[in-house]
Amino acid sequence: MRGRTLEWFDDEITTKQNWKLTNLLDNTGQANLVAVNGRTAVQIGVNALNEAVGQPGNAIVKLRAVEDAWNEDWRIAGGCSTNAPVNAPNANARNTVVVAGIRFGQAIYMVAKNS
Repeated sequence: MRGRTLEWFDDEITTKQNWKLTNLLDNTGQANLVAVNGRTAVQIGVNALNEAVGQPGNAIVKLRAVEDAWNEDWRIAGGCSTNAPVNAPNANARNTVVVAGIRFGQAIYMVAKNS
């Protein structure tokens, strides 16, 4: 990569430490993201949803164990890179869920979404 593409990659992925789910609040009742995996908006409950309420038939989070790294879809969960501090999906503080690290599939999703 070079030019503006490299600048974007550095700004949005290389310099970020964590992964934020803008549409999922930390009131899921689940201890970690693995436990949230595959659950629908109805299963998670309205208190944990930010903007994903209209998605009753779709999984909010699809982890790499379910989807291969090239096809992760974080659209419903509103996945994006961040430097916000990590919190647990069951912290119940009405904050957006932030998990540690950015995995390969998440980086691929960011590149595909913004290309």
